[in-house]
Amino acid sequence: MQRTLHAFQVHAHIQGTALDNYKELFQKIKSIPARRRRHIIDERVITLSDIKLTKDYVIITTQDGDKNVKPLLYDTATNKERVGEKEANEVVSVRTHAVVDLNTRFVAIEYNHRGAKASHVHQIISQLALEFDEYKKISIEMPPLVGSGFMEELKMYGRIRMAKVEMIQPNFDWNDCAEPIMGIAGESKAHKIEVTFFAHARDTLSKGAGIIGSIVRIVRSGKAIFHNIVLRGLKDGEKSETTLKLINHTEQRKIEVSASLDDGHPVPGEVIQGLMEYLSDIKKLSEAEE
Repeated sequence: MQRTLHAFQVHAHIQGTALDNYKELFQKIKSIPARRRRHIIDERVITLSDIKLTKDYVIITTQDGDKNVKPLLYDTATNKERVGEKEANEVVSVRTHAVVDLNTRFVAIEYNHRGAKASHVHQIISQLALEFDEYKKISIEMPPLVGSGFMEELKMYGRIRMAKVEMIQPNFDWNDCAEPIMGIAGESKAHKIEVTFFAHARDTLSKGAGIIGSIVRIVRSGKAIFHNIVLRGLKDGEKSETTLKLINHTEQRKIEVSASLDDGHPVPGEVIQGLMEYLSDIKKLSEAEE
């Protein structure tokens, strides 16, 4: 069976100062009993059911289920269905895996249509961190890596009428990239910025300088600091405007894994191995781009 993996990078700050020990953060979260590592998000019970720490990685397993739903069982022989029973603390759960590289802060997350999403993993980690006094003022962001398709489509635009970007403070800080817009964010002591640029009537924003130039350079650097990018304009040879969105071009990979003979679900070890190999390849590519 096939699984899709998505890539992100985590950035954590405490009142603007970059967190320097991510392993300690996850050790603290791991110390919380599993029964308390859960939150209700979007009417669903999301639990960090298992957290393993190695020298270089954090391996996370989540369980996601609706506490109000009972399993519906269908008998193919009799064409009858029945509602299964479950205990008060049980939910019909879907398992999802994630791996964090503690050295690069890159994160690979398995996409499961019915399971916890990347936004849920980010949200529950942020909420659990707040249980500790030293992290009461922590802010954690997890923007996606930009996929190669974004740059390929950007090259098709002859005119760019509008550019909107949402950026977060990188770890270490805004000086990570020598871009004017990031310098202003740093001087402002900003945590996030959102800015929109519009071209003059029937004209285009500069495609080699200004905000478009900054977007290109940051994306090529391999840094994940954009929550969102939206560009609107005309592609060469076209008469109608189209929109280019980061959300449609995030970094991802498809892998093949075996189905468990016991329950038919993907074999966890194979998914985790795929996530770790994905992170290793992202790290190599990032080092090559530096």
